Amino acid sequence: MNNNSTKSDFNPRTWHPIRLPYSANGGKRAFPKLNTFSSREPEDMRLWIDQNCKGGWRHEIGEDDNSIFWFEAQAEALEFALFWFPFKCV
Repeated sequence: MNNNSTKSDFNPRTWHPIRLPYSANGGKRAFPKLNTFSSREPEDMRLWIDQNCKGGWRHEIGEDDNSIFWFEAQAEALEFALFWFPFKCV
């Protein structure tokens, strides 16, 4: 688990989770490929969070190797999701 929750205590009732199945890592089947400058490896995602988010965050890896990224700020959770999984909406 990695985290940057020093600004406030983690509370799963008030923080915002982004849950990623194991198949999301590395751009596997069912997820569109990203630009060539980035990958969906958790290390790259954590680096992006460090560079772009000001609020608290934490990263957990469950028993099934699925990742959960928790964000203190809802706007940062949304920005993270849209950057890493830019699905086109109609």
